[in-house]
Amino acid sequence: SQNIQKTTRELAQSKLMAEQVADKLKIYANAFEKSGEPILISDKHNKIININRAFTEHIGYTATEIVGQNPRILSNGTTPASTYEEMWHDLEKIGFWQGELWDKTKSGRIFPKLASISAIKDQNNEALFYIASFADISERKKAEERISHLAHHDILTGLQNRFSLEDRLEQALSYAHRDQSMVAVFFIDLDRFKHVNDSLGHHAGDKLLIEVAGRLKNCLRAS
Repeated sequence: SQNIQKTTRELAQSKLMAEQVADKLKIYANAFEKSGEPILISDKHNKIININRAFTEHIGYTATEIVGQNPRILSNGTTPASTYEEMWHDLEKIGFWQGELWDKTKSGRIFPKLASISAIKDQNNEALFYIASFADISERKKAEERISHLAHHDILTGLQNRFSLEDRLEQALSYAHRDQSMVAVFFIDLDRFKHVNDSLGHHAGDKLLIEVAGRLKNCLRAS
């Protein structure tokens, strides 16, 4: 009788634990599928075993098309090899890596992404599988490019500004010193430019600057 009662208690305990594990798995599965971030899971051989709905919506591939493939199918070939070397080094040593990759969608659109990859390991520190999520940072990259362009170029004419001049001049002087050569700097003035502004207005002065900048670009190399 005591053995039966003990067995009954153990079965009840096991059932409760199994139900708790099942509930947790449901939560994880729901979080995986409903996540707004594209998520990819690959096995220890780096073969894709699952993707979520956000991945399909963003990249275009369905699970049927991509499961069993190596994630390199997404690469467009422009990410430096050193980035992948760093990625695998960190995954092996610390089990996590985050960085920028250039990938492509099924339709061929190339985009930059911020990827976060975790290696799930066993008690022997051997990788069981990898979970990767990412965010498309195309707009952030465009904003950074715009900010960089504005920092180095004149808004009106598109020519490089004084900051760029100082940077280029410093480089030119450094090269000249190294090669024992000479550097020439030209200063180009616009005669009576103030008179144009005062008599015709700043709008006319701006048009004149744009015209001069265009002529300079047409008669000089981009460098």
